[in-house]
Amino acid sequence: MPPAPSTSGPPATCTLSQGIVHDGDAARRIARFDTARDPGGPLAFACLPVLADKEEGAQFWWQFAPGAGNATSALCLYLLHLRRGELRDAQYWARQLALLQSEPCQYMPVPHEVVTDAGTPMSVSVRYQLPSANQAVPEAAVKDAVEDLDIGQFDDFGPIPQPGPDLADQWADLVAP
Repeated sequence: MPPAPSTSGPPATCTLSQGIVHDGDAARRIARFDTARDPGGPLAFACLPVLADKEEGAQFWWQFAPGAGNATSALCLYLLHLRRGELRDAQYWARQLALLQSEPCQYMPVPHEVVTDAGTPMSVSVRYQLPSANQAVPEAAVKDAVEDLDIGQFDDFGPIPQPGPDLADQWADLVAP
């Protein structure tokens, strides 16, 4: 398991989100989620609220994606709960990641590996490679994109941003240098 994130610098979930947003396949996944429920779409979409400091909406979509078989979303949830100090939840998502990583057709924009301890079957660690810091998404572009989203109100979940059909077309603005 990586060390607890430091208080200086961006949390690992932000750095991971930057890398996912910059992935060459992210816009296509967003478009396919709107039309065909591609499980990589919620993974990419959830990164926008994280980068706009609206973590609750991101958590909803990151939980949606593992249910559709996406392992990288389980990694995002692992890091999110680890940062919050919610170790039981972090271990749960690490175990889900271990189960999901062998599913076919994974959209894995960030390399990661699950390591289990043979002596302790419930012990799971995750090794991952964060993208370089030079992949920053411009803050103004993220805020503009998030402000344009429809926000659904759900009794059990609160406000959840909803991806729109034209978000994939705006993706190039997010990753422009």
